[in-house]
Amino acid sequence: MGVEAIILAGGRGTRLSSVVSDVPKPLAPIAGRPFLDHLFDRLADSGVIDRLILTLGHLAERAIAHFEAHPPRLPIEIVVETTVLGTGGALLNALSRVHGDTFMALNGDTLLALDYADLLAAHTHARSVATLALVEVPDTSRFGSVLVDATRIISFAEKQPGVGQINGGVYVFERQAFDDFPLAPASLEHDLLPTILAHGQVAGYMTQAPFIDIGLPETYAAAKAFIANIRCMADKS
Repeated sequence: MGVEAIILAGGRGTRLSSVVSDVPKPLAPIAGRPFLDHLFDRLADSGVIDRLILTLGHLAERAIAHFEAHPPRLPIEIVVETTVLGTGGALLNALSRVHGDTFMALNGDTLLALDYADLLAAHTHARSVATLALVEVPDTSRFGSVLVDATRIISFAEKQPGVGQINGGVYVFERQAFDDFPLAPASLEHDLLPTILAHGQVAGYMTQAPFIDIGLPETYAAAKAFIANIRCMADKS
């Protein structure tokens, strides 16, 4: 039996608006298909995801129309924000739709081509309320870095240049991690995660898996080659 996955896809994508303006950022076309379609295929292929819960905000009607016409391979429930909630508020708003105690969450504008089953196993082994997939990048200045002691996250650092580990946008959570948060606009990365870390152990799952964030015109331009590369890797495995 697998888990459910909340996909956080409600942002406006203002930095990408110069090249993609008529659809929400996670539906930006890559290799002839919306970005989310590629992400959903990987989740379906993993064999450990039972159901998708997609949070939408900006241009939600475009995403709804797409998935009505082209349903993903996994069952999907769509939750539309009536006010801007941020990534943290969107997760809290979708939490009532999750049936189990353990669930995954993923950013809808990034793709980290890791082994989801191995991530879930590491979370179970760590016995933590949250596990974050971490990936090393040559320059953390755009993202902010994560400081780790073995497999335990110590702190989240401010944006600064240099090689380091960043949050790869893939999480495993226990429902209890969010018991004390009111439903309100919030950032998952900047508001909720530091509070969860202050009150309990948060595990870091290190991976060398390919990673892309399509939030900038230059990274979006690289996404077609990225998708082709991970498809090739999957075909060889």
